[in-house]
Amino acid sequence: MLGLLSNMAELGLIIIPLPKNTPGYRSGGLQWGPYGRSGGPNMEQTGISKEALEVAYHHGIHIAKAAAVFKENAVFKLVEADVH
Repeated sequence: MLGLLSNMAELGLIIIPLPKNTPGYRSGGLQWGPYGRSGGPNMEQTGISKEALEVAYHHGIHIAKAAAVFKENAVFKLVEADVH
C-alpha cells in the first residue's frame, strides 16, 4: 500500500488523514477516512449509522480547511533554481 501511496503523492495527491480522536471514529472511521455501511449481513438496507455520518461530517471540515489553504496559497509554485 505504501508503494501505491508514494506514486499517488508524486502525481499530486493530497492526503487528508482522519485522526483517531475525530468524533465518531470508533464506529465509522478508518485511518484512510470515514466509512459508512448501509447494508446488513444479508444485504438488507439498514441505513448509515449516526456515528458514520458524524465522522464524515468532521472529515469534510478537515478537507474544506485544507482546500482553503491551497486556494489562498501557491503551494506548488514553480521556483527556478539559481545554478551559478
